[in-house]
Amino acid sequence: MNPPLPKTHPDALLAPSAQFKKEAAKSVMAILAFLLVYLLLFLISLALVGLCFYAGYFIIVARASLYTLLFSVGLVGCGIMVFVFLVKFLFATTRADESDCIEITKDDQPLLFQTIYDLARETGTARPKKVFLSDDVNAAVFYNSSFLSLFFPVRKNLKIGLGLVNSLNVSELKAVLAHEFGHFSQRSMKVGSWVYQVNKVIYDMLFNNQGYANSLRSFASVHGLVAICVQLTVKAVQGIQWVLHQMFKVVNSSYLSLSRQMEFHADLVAASVCGSNNIIHALRRSEFANDCFAATLETCNTAWKEKQTVTDFYAHHRFVLGQMAAVRQVKLLQGLPVLDIETESRVGCRVNYKDQWASHPTLQERKAYLDSFALTATVDEAPAWTLFENAADWKERVTKQFYKSIPPEEIKGQIDALRFAQLFEARLQTVAFPPVFKNFYANRSLADFDPEAVSQQPYVLQAFDDLLTDEALLLPQKLAFLEQDLAVLQALSRKEIAVRSFDFDGRKYRRQEAATILAQLEGEREILQNQLEALDQRIFRHFYAIAPLAEAEVLKSLYKNYFACRNQADESLSAFSALLELLGPVFRGETLAINAIREIIASLKKEHEPGFKQSLHEWIAAGAFDHDPTVKSAAEKFIQSRYAYFSGEAFFDNELIELNRVVQGGWACIHHYLFSLFKTITETQAGFLHAKAHDVQNA
Repeated sequence: MNPPLPKTHPDALLAPSAQFKKEAAKSVMAILAFLLVYLLLFLISLALVGLCFYAGYFIIVARASLYTLLFSVGLVGCGIMVFVFLVKFLFATTRADESDCIEITKDDQPLLFQTIYDLARETGTARPKKVFLSDDVNAAVFYNSSFLSLFFPVRKNLKIGLGLVNSLNVSELKAVLAHEFGHFSQRSMKVGSWVYQVNKVIYDMLFNNQGYANSLRSFASVHGLVAICVQLTVKAVQGIQWVLHQMFKVVNSSYLSLSRQMEFHADLVAASVCGSNNIIHALRRSEFANDCFAATLETCNTAWKEKQTVTDFYAHHRFVLGQMAAVRQVKLLQGLPVLDIETESRVGCRVNYKDQWASHPTLQERKAYLDSFALTATVDEAPAWTLFENAADWKERVTKQFYKSIPPEEIKGQIDALRFAQLFEARLQTVAFPPVFKNFYANRSLADFDPEAVSQQPYVLQAFDDLLTDEALLLPQKLAFLEQDLAVLQALSRKEIAVRSFDFDGRKYRRQEAATILAQLEGEREILQNQLEALDQRIFRHFYAIAPLAEAEVLKSLYKNYFACRNQADESLSAFSALLELLGPVFRGETLAINAIREIIASLKKEHEPGFKQSLHEWIAAGAFDHDPTVKSAAEKFIQSRYAYFSGEAFFDNELIELNRVVQGGWACIHHYLFSLFKTITETQAGFLHAKAHDVQNA
């Protein structure tokens, strides 16, 4: 056991670093620049209002008629609506969503609250206003925000996810809570809040304009002359948005860069009271627990197809933690996985740079930062649940949150631990390849080749384990990291990443040298791709050689069908992506002129929808949608539909939502279908190995 940390630490330890001060200063300058630009736009809008009033009055005086009156009203409305666009955010308040939470009090959980109060005192921040329990693997400090939050302090609320509690020990949960308090423990951290608010204002003015756009369309429907003025308003608003978009890039860059420093600082605050070892282990365990949480949720969704619910989600989550630890060959301590971030991967990215757009440092960066302070503390390995009273009751209460939107009469019963285990095991079998392949095919696509030609190649029979050596198993990982490095170098070469230098294999290079390193790595990629493609072909050739004649031909057919379907899927993905890209401005709620909307819908109907429907029809016929009857039914209904999507001045939201649902659900079905095709190939091949081993044993 390591010695405990002292109760107090020098102020110098938690003082903002020089890098933090530098980023904070840049953020303040960005805020001031925004305020100056906004003030200028505000004055211009006031002048525009005055000009529109004057022009409207002049037109009516010059020639009074119904048409001049309508046009004057339109002009005045144009000026007012531009002004409204600039000031509407002042009255907007973002209220934190508490619908998925349950508030708890000190009377409910005295030990937990005492822990929270102690951590607030030790980190030098105020106690949270309220404490809530949520269902997920997370902890967060949140509050209702508005433009006034820039100038007046707001008391924060604390949200604790029971998925997180379920995944950590006592020391780790304390470290995570201390990290959240750390974001508000220094006055200088207020800069981050300012930047967030300004960033949010700009974002809302750029993208959250559906209500404003609806008002413009309603105003335009009064008369054609008014509609002309609305078009002028749209043009003026688009000009303002262009200016704001430039400011958004400046402020957002500052915010993200500052956010990294805020995360480092919050980690240090947490480490100062709980130990760096506990915060790093908590972060790593929460990553693992998140994967398990998703798997647990999917299994519960499977149960719901039979109208069955679970009573204690977190008991099942713990079961999944144990099962996934076994799959990944991870040891357990007190029911929690023991994860070693030092030795988890033998390969990694070789190109690194200071990423101004990454709001959070990587786990390795956070660990390296904290290691320099040597703030190691003792570890209380007791489950974090020991801080809770009546834990079982609260687990069940929060579990009910998963089903709160379901009418009680629809629930037919609850599944027990045995039935959940059966459902999870069945799900695991659908997403996992046979163990004999040792995760060689996990998270990658099979290299394309001609099965007919490869089957005719000479082959010297060898043991399958001699094909999948330890070095061979690393090929997909090496190639994946190499692709990431190449993407970074290409962005550096195109000056899409605003840095002057980068590191490669531990050595610093100028940005201008990226092209040289890029050429080197492209050569390495070609070598790795050739090695991986050759290995994929040898694996096929091995199984083709050991299979009985008739079954060998079946295996070859399976490969041919898989490659054909995958090529077809690539074409479908391109078409689906083009459709969603076309509708992107609509789904984002951007302010669009009526003519622009009509052009988008016309293109959708003429150029995209027919091909999309034909693609759906072909995949349904192939059986790709059979595993999800809901999506299949929706796709069949959509094929027969004659949606208009937009008419007059309004969208048919239900039709757009249905289109998006079919696109997303359809691609999910296609992806699942491709996976199942290849999984069938691996299971067939594993069966050949099993049969061969059985024959050898009986010989």
